[in-house]
Amino acid sequence: MSKMAEVKTELMGVGVAEGDAEVIADCIVTRKSGSWVSTDEVTDKLLLDLNNLVKKNNYGILIKVQPVPTRCKFIWEIKVV
Repeated sequence: MSKMAEVKTELMGVGVAEGDAEVIADCIVTRKSGSWVSTDEVTDKLLLDLNNLVKKNNYGILIKVQPVPTRCKFIWEIKVV
């Protein structure tokens, strides 16, 4: 299994939607920042679990998610640190 697939599987294990997990895994593996809009719901618990996973595995990224309530969308920003 590739590093990208391993990271994606870990992310999905904490509840990240598959499409979002693919982009986050790409940011982690390629060490590139990125942003995108998703319609998959992001809860406070998901963000907490995701940030705990990032910290535990020393992925070296910061995650920011802004909801757009009027559009039922979420803006993701991943910053490599």
